[in-house]
Amino acid sequence: MKTRSRLDAWTAGAWLCALPALAAPIGDPDLWWHLNAARWMVAQRAFPRVEAFSFTLPGTPWVDFEWLSQLVLYAVHAGAGLAGLWALKLAALAAAGWALSRALAAAPSAGGAQRRPGDGGPMAAVGASGRALALAFWAAVIIPRSDARPEMFSLAAFAWLFWRLEARGAGSDGERTRLPLVSFVFFALWANLHAGFVYGLFLLGVYAVDEAAERRCRVPLLVLAAGVLGSCATPYGVRLPLMLWEHLREAEGIQRLILEWAPLSLSRPGHWPSWLLLFGAGLAALAALLRGRPARPARLVTLAIFGLAALRHARVLGAFATLAVPFVAAAAAAHWGDLRPRLRAALDSRALRASAMAACGLWGLWLTWPAGTFLAVSHEQLLPVRAVRYLRAHPELRDLRLYHPWGWGGYLGYRLGPGTKVFQDGRYLFHGLLMEAGAASRSPEGWQGFLDRHGVDAALMENVPLFQETTRQYPDGTRRAFRRPFYLSFMPAGKWALVHWDDRGLLFVRRGVLAPERLAGLEYRLARPRDDEALADVLRRGEIDAALLERERARHEAESQAL
Repeated sequence: MKTRSRLDAWTAGAWLCALPALAAPIGDPDLWWHLNAARWMVAQRAFPRVEAFSFTLPGTPWVDFEWLSQLVLYAVHAGAGLAGLWALKLAALAAAGWALSRALAAAPSAGGAQRRPGDGGPMAAVGASGRALALAFWAAVIIPRSDARPEMFSLAAFAWLFWRLEARGAGSDGERTRLPLVSFVFFALWANLHAGFVYGLFLLGVYAVDEAAERRCRVPLLVLAAGVLGSCATPYGVRLPLMLWEHLREAEGIQRLILEWAPLSLSRPGHWPSWLLLFGAGLAALAALLRGRPARPARLVTLAIFGLAALRHARVLGAFATLAVPFVAAAAAAHWGDLRPRLRAALDSRALRASAMAACGLWGLWLTWPAGTFLAVSHEQLLPVRAVRYLRAHPELRDLRLYHPWGWGGYLGYRLGPGTKVFQDGRYLFHGLLMEAGAASRSPEGWQGFLDRHGVDAALMENVPLFQETTRQYPDGTRRAFRRPFYLSFMPAGKWALVHWDDRGLLFVRRGVLAPERLAGLEYRLARPRDDEALADVLRRGEIDAALLERERARHEAESQAL
């Protein structure tokens, strides 16, 4: 009874420490194009097969490999709003954590040896306290991937698959007839939810080959074959794997433009636990090898492949953490008895274990608190909320060919309503445009050429603190240096009129698109963001109309309050 009570206490503590990571507010901008796609499917009662949401790539073939996730997200959002999506995210991540804890309970030692009874300690036999600490640390690692997006279903599916493989392998004699069918259905469902099913097939494949060779049995290979067939049971058939291959080929080119495709970085605090886990996994594998207890080949192969993949692309963190945390925990259990008695006694402290768990929870809280963890179910820090309200209030601007950043297209398309044509959104279709924009942004001339090539009538730019040094020479020959905002050269006033700005975005309209009198009523000619020093200089010298400046400032203040 006492042991059960301790187990419950450690389990409750683990989930409490994992909560900041699991309960962080929704903030992924891609959520909105998923909702937009689902809205289209519901209205058309069809699967999308060509691009229909942009004016840049209309009619381009599109494989919507997350269609089922999108419908689930849309249904939950329609019924319960963002709070419902937050609850769904929490449930999916909790399911992944539960499967991980089950895998920890099933995990043998890292070297493949049987657990030795009587070895006490915090990770002995991956016991209650060890599983609790491992779960809390896993939650800290996956924080960068813990948003409301189709990937959350892959996290849960991958953790469940890993648990079942660790618990009983890819197949057993008593399940010859059932396991292939289960594998087919499981991967058919997963392949329609998210492309992460590829990770699952690789994991299953390595374990199946390993077990088939060890047991000289074909059942694991049948399970694998059924999974591969199941993954083809999508509305897109063989187009899906072809698209995923193309997607993979583009990954290197978009690394510097999309954070989740970028490598792990020591400059990002959210990645620090992952670096620690990589180090721990490597150390555990090396220790097992040096002591003559090498890990099962399937574990080493999958750990190495997913570890290298996570180093190159941070979006693989969730899968790697699910494999590596149990591996390190099992290694600690296997080598616990090899520690010196004094060190083992020092580590065998409930206070120390509880403190380590609490540190994981506090780390998660520190990372997610600025977004409003425990205070809100969503945040809009990355979205052009006020710009969308402005566009709604000015219908003549909504139909213009509007450029906007890659991450904003989904929000613009969904919030501005059906029929809105965006420049781009977060889908793989627009990787080419994303790279083209990245190259064009190196110079004002390149940027103007990019906008001209795509027939852009208006541009919604990010209001970021980017400046360039300029020098003004006065009539008396003196000079003064100013730091002026980037948009003055990239969106020159001779071609573009600034009609709106807020803390997130700057909206420009190309001159000649609107009637001159209408544009004059919208434009800010003098009041400009992030240019206070230069503006104060010309105002002091009497070179601008002070009354016009005050009228524009008052108009902007009233407009900001209205939005």
